[in-house]
Amino acid sequence: ETVGVLMRNGTLSVACRVQTVQDDMVTCIMDASEQELIDAHVELQINGFVARCADAACGFGILRSLTAVLDPFTTLPVLNMGSVLTITGTKFLSVPSVRIGHHECTVNSFSSTSILCTVPAMTAGQHPLEVLIAQHGYAQHPVNASTVGYQLTLVSFDVQYGSIGGGLTTVIQGDGFDPHALSNSFTFGTRVATVINATYTTATVVIPFLDTAMDTENRTVSLIASVSDSMGNPALTQTETKDCSIEEKCRHTYSPSMTPTVTDVFPVTVKAGDIITIIGTRFGNAPTVSIGGEQCMVDLLRQNDTFITCTLALTAGGQHKVLVEVEMMGVALGDQFVTANYSLSSVSTTRLSFGGGSVLTTTGLGLSSDPDLIEVEVCNKPCVVLNGSYNDVTCMAPRLHTPASIAKYNNVEPTVLHGTFSGTATGIENVFDSDFNTHSSSISSARHSCTIDLDLQGKFAQLTRIRFFPRLKYDDRARGGIFS
Repeated sequence: ETVGVLMRNGTLSVACRVQTVQDDMVTCIMDASEQELIDAHVELQINGFVARCADAACGFGILRSLTAVLDPFTTLPVLNMGSVLTITGTKFLSVPSVRIGHHECTVNSFSSTSILCTVPAMTAGQHPLEVLIAQHGYAQHPVNASTVGYQLTLVSFDVQYGSIGGGLTTVIQGDGFDPHALSNSFTFGTRVATVINATYTTATVVIPFLDTAMDTENRTVSLIASVSDSMGNPALTQTETKDCSIEEKCRHTYSPSMTPTVTDVFPVTVKAGDIITIIGTRFGNAPTVSIGGEQCMVDLLRQNDTFITCTLALTAGGQHKVLVEVEMMGVALGDQFVTANYSLSSVSTTRLSFGGGSVLTTTGLGLSSDPDLIEVEVCNKPCVVLNGSYNDVTCMAPRLHTPASIAKYNNVEPTVLHGTFSGTATGIENVFDSDFNTHSSSISSARHSCTIDLDLQGKFAQLTRIRFFPRLKYDDRARGGIFS
């Protein structure tokens, strides 16, 4: 449905955007108008049908005397949560409502020439400003009164010291963050942190590593924060430690004295259930160990500051780094690896269809529960992985084309070559020999197959499949083609 306002001469001037429709009522919002409409009437159009009513009942006017106008800003307002925005203008004739972007700015007070509202939390950047006057509509505004800015600020974060290997989780306090975590960026020195989640005023991040080698002195780095809009463009300017109200609360120090190390691991070839011994320093009282993305269960009764034993979980085969994390410090330095064994023991079937589609289950050890990490091939062709676990992988067997299968089963997909002519079932009876009369009893251009009855000297034969060998107009375009 469309609703529009027409001048009396019938010229459509202003559209009205439909919001709700009932049997006896339509609600719509008027578009802005470039000019006054003093003598207009409403016309309702529904699916091409036009409804009009008497002028007295549907008379309508868009008048400058009822149109609020905003004053231009001398400088672009830059706001934060809780800021009071003052809007000045004329003809604020009834209760106003103010929106900044998608957020409502709570009106505190208003007069015919001014409005004061409290700004809510939102994402930093430029936001459109809209003022709606009840029963009259949106206020007009000059270009330099159409947007306001929301500032990105940093207040503090709660982890000021940690390992050179990073890894600690910290909550950054501020204003103007984006609740969509990936739209925020936090850089410690030159390293970008991983953002776990965010609100307008907080962001939870994992502090990145400083370096892969041990340093001899503390190194303090600044924090730089930035936010991108929905199009990936930077919002306003980035903010950094020097803009913090207390700079020390927005710095992080990488400390050698708080950096655990891993110096040796044995055995280096393992399988699920094996006990792994890890040698190093500063392991603390409750370290955690992960290998290949799986937790290696630490025996806390046999663990000390330089020694850890853990039991390997159901870890996928391959080479994996041993990752040790110590509470209140972070990730340990050291490139120590173990190789998890994997093997295949059986398959669910040894016979598959040339046409593919069979479900094949392979069992073994050291397989993976992540289908993206698994590749299975059958006769040098990919078998599409359906699911997997440590002990088995299920996949769908591919279609195989071999000279023997093509000759016996005709299992080749039809291929339409570029440059060939296509047709439908209509007229297909003409492809048969003219020595006998062909009667078409079921021909359809909408189907891929047809059934045709043939009169063969009083004996009827029913065809359920027709093989058609076209002669191509251009031989060079047909070479290598396969037809069925």
